[in-house]
Amino acid sequence: MLVVARVLGSLTERLGLTRVVGELATGFVLGPSVLGRLSPSVTDWFAPAVASPLLAEISLLGLVLLLALAGLETDVAVIRPYARGVAAIGSVGLVVPFVLGVGFGVVVPAALLTETATRPVFALFLGTSLCISAIPVVVRILLELGVYDSSLGQRTVATAMFTGVVGWILLGVVVGIARAGRLDAGALATVLLVLAAFLLGAVVVGQRVVDGVLDRLSDDAVGGHLLVVVAAAVGGSALAHAVGVEPALGAFVAGCCSPGRAGSRSAHGPSSSGRRFGCSPRCSSASRGWKRTSAS
Repeated sequence: MLVVARVLGSLTERLGLTRVVGELATGFVLGPSVLGRLSPSVTDWFAPAVASPLLAEISLLGLVLLLALAGLETDVAVIRPYARGVAAIGSVGLVVPFVLGVGFGVVVPAALLTETATRPVFALFLGTSLCISAIPVVVRILLELGVYDSSLGQRTVATAMFTGVVGWILLGVVVGIARAGRLDAGALATVLLVLAAFLLGAVVVGQRVVDGVLDRLSDDAVGGHLLVVVAAAVGGSALAHAVGVEPALGAFVAGCCSPGRAGSRSAHGPSSSGRRFGCSPRCSSASRGWKRTSAS
């Protein structure tokens, strides 16, 4: 899958598109939509049913690292100069897809709902999912187009950061409501309290723990710093799951609380963290495409 993602990424780059397009297309090409229709036997050999749990676990790890990367790329200093415009554009970018998603979730046929999902929760989840911006993907596209450092690029990244942070917090609230199994004031208050406690603990306690570990490492110990960030992302997602918060939000918060992310960006460029994570964004993109075609 990684080989095909790299090949398709190079192909789309030659066609004048970004590599991300080819990487996202990998899952569609190797999944049931293309290869599965042309040669089902090859698909069964390439990804047998016994390998599906393994693929899901690899995809989950890639998602955790991808969201940690999104957190690493989130810098308030980038948003501050464009705060008013980012707030206006980002709010529209949140409200419009949220309203459309909720509206579609209200009218979608009942046959598409699961047995455990109520329609209000499904509608909220669908609307929230459409609000979230993929910050690492936005950054990679801007870098490949050579416009990251321009005013347009900085405003685009700042807006993506705004919608990404708000979107993941909203998703944490919706997932908490879904786990509670009901939508009322009591359930909403409980979810908000748990979420607030988790975020406060991550900022007050989690960041100090990571700071203490990194203080023991030398500045040139790149491997050690990477190990600490990955451990924080995996630990943050596991802790979030344990307390009833969306695990993806835990990985994102761990990346946001990782110290020195602005210094790393200035010293190595905004894509340095993506290069250090290696194939995780590519693997997550390919697996996401595979899952979408499998679901359909």
